[in-house]
Amino acid sequence: MSLTEQLLVRALVAMHWQSPYPHRLVRWGTTLHDRFMLPHFVREDFDDVVADLGHAGFPFEADWFRPHFEFRFPLVGTIQVHSLELELRRALEPWHVLGEQGAMGATARYVDSSLERLQVRVRNLTDSRHPTIGVHAPLIFDVFDTWSDRAVGGCTYHVSHLGGRWFDTRPRNSLEAEGRRKARFFPFGHSPGSGVVEPEPTNPLFPLTLDLRR
Repeated sequence: MSLTEQLLVRALVAMHWQSPYPHRLVRWGTTLHDRFMLPHFVREDFDDVVADLGHAGFPFEADWFRPHFEFRFPLVGTIQVHSLELELRRALEPWHVLGEQGAMGATARYVDSSLERLQVRVRNLTDSRHPTIGVHAPLIFDVFDTWSDRAVGGCTYHVSHLGGRWFDTRPRNSLEAEGRRKARFFPFGHSPGSGVVEPEPTNPLFPLTLDLRR
């Protein structure tokens, strides 16, 4: 993984050395935080970079970097509801730096690591039938069918240890980390009974983000 990263940087430097980028940079604004923290859009953007390298004479393959994406955006779990597929995957979330505090005779600035972001990706969605996904704590994702006015499936994701405790040590390897993550995902647990789902207002600055703090 390190070798492919170094090769990518060297190829980008060589490509722009031969053909400097002539276009003006895009000011993304809040879209940078809203869109490009999600693995779907990061992967699309990276595939464009790989294609540009290929056109410049550097034959890169996007599959070379699949381990990087699986490491940075690990899969939480998937469920299948008839032909609809719902996938949960970890996304990026920048942690805010807190104020200065004294620590062991020195000054330190900690980060607020309490925030976590998930990508919810739905395939084979019928817009007029499955309009929204309800979320509660622990995170219960309901696939709600407006034609029958009930949840037809769902899954449950626990953001921490199911027993309320925290792990005392870090995972020894990627297999243990994956096991801890899978132990917090259940491909069931949707809300029973019928009901009505109210439309969720969209934040125009962050249309792809559902902030559960608000």
